Amino acid sequence: MENYLAPSQYNSGGWISNGLFNSNVSPDGLKGVFKKDGTLRSVFKNIQEVPLYFNELNESLLEYIKAVSPAMGDW
Repeated sequence: MENYLAPSQYNSGGWISNGLFNSNVSPDGLKGVFKKDGTLRSVFKNIQEVPLYFNELNESLLEYIKAVSPAMGDW
């Protein structure tokens, strides 16, 4: 999974690998995710919503398949 990082005066922006989902995160790696006060950095502010989004997407797809499947018969 990747995150989009908007270009700014500090970086060129673009798509970056999301280490929270792609690998085990080391304690040093967590410094890039959390601020010193323990809150998530702005780049990761919506990260907790990702699993919810995919669950809702899966449920929607399942409902669609169940609705279309009887109409198509035994194709």
